Amino acid sequence: MPHLSMRRPISSDGAVGTGRLHDLEQTALRHKVPVEDVLLIAVNLYGITSAQDRHRARVNLRLVRRPDVAWQIIVPLNQPASPFRLRGDELSLNGEEYKVGVVAPPVTRIPPLLLGILGKMTRDIDMGDVWKKYFNKPDQLSEGQWDELVDACVESQGLSEAGCRKLPVFVVDGKRTPKIAINDKSAIDSGHPFYLHYLASSKGGSQNREFAGCGAAWGGPQSCDEYPFASTQEGGIGAQTMPVPFKPEQIIQRNDLGRFYASNKMGKGDPFLVTVINVKVKYGIYSAG
Repeated sequence: MPHLSMRRPISSDGAVGTGRLHDLEQTALRHKVPVEDVLLIAVNLYGITSAQDRHRARVNLRLVRRPDVAWQIIVPLNQPASPFRLRGDELSLNGEEYKVGVVAPPVTRIPPLLLGILGKMTRDIDMGDVWKKYFNKPDQLSEGQWDELVDACVESQGLSEAGCRKLPVFVVDGKRTPKIAINDKSAIDSGHPFYLHYLASSKGGSQNREFAGCGAAWGGPQSCDEYPFASTQEGGIGAQTMPVPFKPEQIIQRNDLGRFYASNKMGKGDPFLVTVINVKVKYGIYSAG
C-alpha cells in the first residue's frame, strides 16, 4: 500500500477531490481491501482540520449504514494540512466537494462522529482488525502491552494512533537483560523519554557516552549503562546511569540495538519507541525476571 506520510502536506483544495478519492478507491481495489479501511487509516494518519483547539481527541465513529455500531479512534483535530475538514456538524473530504459524514449532538466533551464514505460502506469495521492488517505488532508484546504503549505515545507526542503504531518498537526484556531493563524502566518512569531518535553516528554515540559519564570518567563497578541510549539524539548529558554486567548484558544490548537499527533501515533522526517488559515495581523497588 502506498505510504501515507504525515510529513507531506496535502492540499485541501476541493479541486483535487476527485483525484484523491479515485486514488483511495484504486488503492483499495489493488490490494483487495474495503475502501473504508484505506480511508480510516488516512484519517488516522492525517488527522482532521477544524476550528476546535484540540491537539488530539478521542472520538467515537459510527458507520452511516450501521449507526448502532461504534468504535473509537484518536486523532488530532487541528491539522491544517489534512484533507479531512470538520465544519460545524459536517465532515468533508477536500473542502466542501465531498461530504464524508456528520457530527452527532455532543454527549461528552468530544462529540461522536457519524462517518460514511459516499455510499460505499457495506460492512462493519473493527479497528482492531484494521491495525492487525496494516501494522506489525512487536513479537515480544501482547496486544494489551502494545495498546498501552501506543496510548502513551499518542498522549505524549500528539500523534495519531496510526502514526504511533507504525513506529518501530525496541523492547527491553527483564528476563534477557535484567539490570539494563531495571535501569531503562526506572529512567522512563522518572521522566526520561521513551520516544527516541536514532543518532546514526558512532562518533556522536561515543561523545554521548562521555557526556553521560560512561566514558573515561566511569570508575565502576562493572560496566556503565545509560538511558536514553548513547546511540540516540536524546542520549548524553542528563542520561540515567547504572552499573551492569558487561558480560552478558551489555554485549546482548549492543547487539540487539544494532540489529534493531539495521532491520528497520533507520537513518539519522528516525523516531522509534522503547518499552520494557518483565520488570515489576513494588514499594518503589524494581525487580526483573
